[in-house]
Amino acid sequence: MSVPKSIQSHKHICLLAWRIDHVTVSIEPPMLECGKAQTDQNEMSPKRKYPNCNCHQVQIRTQLLTKHVISIVSCSFYTCYIEHYLKKRKFSLWVSAGAQLTQLKKMPRRKRLSAGRAPMILFLCQMISALDVPLDPEPPRILTSANTLYQVIADRPALLDCAFFGSPLPTIEWFKGAKGSALREDIYVLHENGTLEIPVAQKDSTGTYTCVARNKLGMAKNEVHLEIKDATRIIKQPEYAVMQRGGTVSFECKVKHDHTLIPTITWLKDNGELPSDGRFTVDKDHLVVADVRDDDGGTYTCVANTTLDNVSASAVLSVVAPTPTPAPIYDVPNPPFDLELTDQLDKSVQLSWTPGNDNNSPITKFIIEYEDAMHEAGLWHLQTEVSGMQTTAQLKLSPYVNYSFRVMAVNSLGRSLPSEASEQYLTKAAEPDTNPTAVEGLGSEPDNLVITWKPLNGFESNGPGLQYKVSWRQKDGDDEWTSVVVANVSKYIVSGTPTFVPYLIKVQALNDVGFAPEPAVVMGHSGEDLPMVAPGNVHVNVVNSTLAEVHWDPVPLKSIRGHLQGYRIYYWKAQSSSKRNRRHLEKKILTFQGSKTHGMLPGLEPFSHYTLNVRVVNGKGEGPASPDRVFNTPEGVPSAPSSLKIVNPTLDSLTLEWDPPSRPNGILTEYTLKYQPINSTHELGPLVDLKIPANKTRWTLKNLNFSTRYKFYFYAQTAAGSGSQITEEAVTTVDEAGIPPPDVGAGKGKIIHLHDFIHV
Repeated sequence: MSVPKSIQSHKHICLLAWRIDHVTVSIEPPMLECGKAQTDQNEMSPKRKYPNCNCHQVQIRTQLLTKHVISIVSCSFYTCYIEHYLKKRKFSLWVSAGAQLTQLKKMPRRKRLSAGRAPMILFLCQMISALDVPLDPEPPRILTSANTLYQVIADRPALLDCAFFGSPLPTIEWFKGAKGSALREDIYVLHENGTLEIPVAQKDSTGTYTCVARNKLGMAKNEVHLEIKDATRIIKQPEYAVMQRGGTVSFECKVKHDHTLIPTITWLKDNGELPSDGRFTVDKDHLVVADVRDDDGGTYTCVANTTLDNVSASAVLSVVAPTPTPAPIYDVPNPPFDLELTDQLDKSVQLSWTPGNDNNSPITKFIIEYEDAMHEAGLWHLQTEVSGMQTTAQLKLSPYVNYSFRVMAVNSLGRSLPSEASEQYLTKAAEPDTNPTAVEGLGSEPDNLVITWKPLNGFESNGPGLQYKVSWRQKDGDDEWTSVVVANVSKYIVSGTPTFVPYLIKVQALNDVGFAPEPAVVMGHSGEDLPMVAPGNVHVNVVNSTLAEVHWDPVPLKSIRGHLQGYRIYYWKAQSSSKRNRRHLEKKILTFQGSKTHGMLPGLEPFSHYTLNVRVVNGKGEGPASPDRVFNTPEGVPSAPSSLKIVNPTLDSLTLEWDPPSRPNGILTEYTLKYQPINSTHELGPLVDLKIPANKTRWTLKNLNFSTRYKFYFYAQTAAGSGSQITEEAVTTVDEAGIPPPDVGAGKGKIIHLHDFIHV
């Protein structure tokens, strides 16, 4: 700002200048008698000294830093003894850099500032109160640079400047963001110099702030920007260490900081620089001291500095004499800690953690689990696994889930305990991603359609208000889809349908946000009814005495009235052909799946009379039976005689008694008896074959050798052949005269009295 011509034209100019804290005040010229500026021995000397002078006019020009305003600034200056002689009352006060233009008021003719150090504001206020000079009007001007960026650490005060200029004195208001009302003093501090103070800045204090200056001549505004940064923290501090001479010690200092600030890590020893020694190495988060000596003992401090803050932590190293090294202890890792969620998006989040001690076995992997506190509180699920070298993981998320995460470390000895759970993170709701599965349409009655599905679980719902849109229409027709929205259930019944008609069905999930993608269409059928028609042309082909083959014609598909399950044969033995006594036995059932038109009946009894019928089967049940068909099985070989025993032994005879076969399987024609002697060395003699009439149940063998063992083979026969045999052994008794028995192969000897036999 230039000096008025009226001032410049005077021949004599008296200029007094003081070096003040950030303020330079000059008084020029006349009508003021000024004492010489004195030097305060405790301060810097004034830049210049001027003699006393008489002044006719006074102009005071101050240069201030923009953060100060004359009305509130308190500055110190060098000692000056000034005595004012005012001959005129018309004065002006100009502020050239950062303060308001102020109207001077009346001041006493003679005013004396006492010697000594005093605030500059006292001097200026005395001048202002002494004079009454009107000033030229001036619209508001804001002198703070536009778009100034302020960066402040969270939980600390933030001061936003708004240096202004104008006459009359402007009023100052602050606003945050593009819209909103003026900031209130119950939350903020509004200083008279225009500065806005946020006593405790938080993350949500970040944003753009607008300073508006108004007086009757106009308005001026200026935007500044505030960023709140996370405080720098040391999350793993160096720990007290005791190290033997010659050993290697490591101090860890892990720093967590705002990602936009780059810290510098400095290590100090006993508050001084580290020794200039190759034994001291700094690598990332560690200070390593090798070949420790006695003079290495002391306090080691880790200092983390950013442009906005700093933090430090210390640990003491004690150096001791060497001792035997204990064996290392191996164990599972300690749990990870300090879990943090960052980059929080709708469907992803970044999880970071700090590993615990590996307990002398390297960590091979980390297991990350999640809990959904909204739908399954207390139940942890596997989220993912990552390498043991990682300490962060990008996790995919589902909508409308209240996530918490925990991490476990794994080494060769096992898994650590879980970490503490992370903070909870609720993802935004969205429409469902998937539709219900296992959609089916089956009728429970002939005139309904029961539509069922597997509902979505809470995790899959993606939002509140889960419902289902159920739609159906007949497959063979031009009908439009019929739809209904139902609650979170798993079944819907459509009534009044025709019997066993194919339907197209679809079930779509929806919630308060919207619909899931278009669902797949599945085919179902309305309810079944019992088949109306029996199979026709049923005939039987007897293959052998135990097997028969049955044939039939299929029924018309429309008469089935349901899903064809197959054909079912009922058969039973009505009477025995041998005894000819009629008696009904338990019916047997064989089912042949699908559309087969023939089937085999195994396990029949020979020489028997059977009856059968055939029925068609659907999902509802069986249709009517076909007319009964009768068939007979041919003779078969008989079973073994029911029993065989030897009675009434004598010296030269044995009597055999038996019961007929329990299953003759035909008409018995005869029995066959074979026998042979066995000597003391178990050698077999010649085999005798004897035919016995079928009507006999007892037979006596004569002219046998005394005191001889015989083995018997006995079986029955029908026209179909010989049946199974039964065997027995018996011994003729010893002669009381003591004559030895003949050799097995020597022919008949003298028969002696028998007294014993063996029954096997």
